[in-house]
Amino acid sequence: MSTAKAALAFFLDDAGAVLDPTTGGVNNIVQYVDTSGGERFVLRIYNNGCDTPRVKFEHAILAGLQKQVS
Repeated sequence: MSTAKAALAFFLDDAGAVLDPTTGGVNNIVQYVDTSGGERFVLRIYNNGCDTPRVKFEHAILAGLQKQVS
């Protein structure tokens, strides 16, 4: 079982869910999740190497982007 599929099992009880890779990104595992019920989610598994400054920087960028779309 892949890391993504194992992680997904903690949040979604759907053996028929299909993982669809996304393009872009280099630090994290990001995949679309298509459920057997027709819903689509995004699964993101962080891989920041326990680098706190890097994580804080990423969160600041995401917060800034959120302000742009709100």
